[in-house]
Amino acid sequence: MLHISSFLAELIVLIMLVMSSHLLEFAHYRKGFYHPAIELLHALYTSHSFTPHFHDMYAVGVVEAGALTNCYKHNYPEHIAMGDVFVINPGDVHTGKPVGDQGVIYRLMYLPAWIAAQWVTEQNSADRIPQALIRAGTIRPDLSRRLVRLHQVLADPGYSQLEQESNLSELLAQLFIPRHGIEKLNHDNPES
Repeated sequence: MLHISSFLAELIVLIMLVMSSHLLEFAHYRKGFYHPAIELLHALYTSHSFTPHFHDMYAVGVVEAGALTNCYKHNYPEHIAMGDVFVINPGDVHTGKPVGDQGVIYRLMYLPAWIAAQWVTEQNSADRIPQALIRAGTIRPDLSRRLVRLHQVLADPGYSQLEQESNLSELLAQLFIPRHGIEKLNHDNPES
């Protein structure tokens, strides 16, 4: 319970910062304690925008306050609001910027494709792949809470490796969808 309470206190302070007239920007970047290949970002941006770029990992994010616009695939702007979870595939070029004067607070987990592929293999789920983008109208409310929780758990050495593995597996189970005509996950060649 202590971890949730400290998170809520942190979130309240961050929301107050966003609401204040003296908006600050920050980006806290960490690696997972038992999974150092997983990278974690917790950020508040009010004016910073990202030029077109890509990552060599999945970027799994949740907006905690405010909103952002992400131009993703064919320059289609996607509005991502508070509580929305989004996934960007490795190699997909995208941009990002806060919407309005309030800024955006979000968390991102950079998940290497090999970890996703390993999970698929362990689950015997070869017919499932990560969804490219989860839209607000199609997500369950617990998904954003799970991502925030995973973000906290992965960075905290106070949680056992089993707790971290369990939280990661639970989130991956929610992010993976049946293939049904979507290109097969290929962890050996990310360019295919």
